[in-house]
Amino acid sequence: MRKRLFREFFVRSWWVWLFALLCYGVYDYATRRQDRRQERLEEQINAKEEALTKLLTEHDDLERRLQSQSDPAWIEIVLMEQLGVVPEGQTKIYFEDPA
Repeated sequence: MRKRLFREFFVRSWWVWLFALLCYGVYDYATRRQDRRQERLEEQINAKEEALTKLLTEHDDLERRLQSQSDPAWIEIVLMEQLGVVPEGQTKIYFEDPA
């Protein structure tokens, strides 16, 4: 009885098992490929979100600078930082580049 069952189920229908194995292989390949694609898309989304955050921060900074152009304290800070101008009563210190 067991031999007959084995023969009927496995030996005579080997092509069914081969087909099932082939289908499983194709399915496994497709799911792994889809997972890799999803990971790449998620990495792209994260990179875009980081770039957007950086640009929004820069936009806010530029917006604050634009709004504060009429503020005398801001003008003084900009002159000190970018042009090296020193207000009266303060001493300017120069540092030499060691290179």
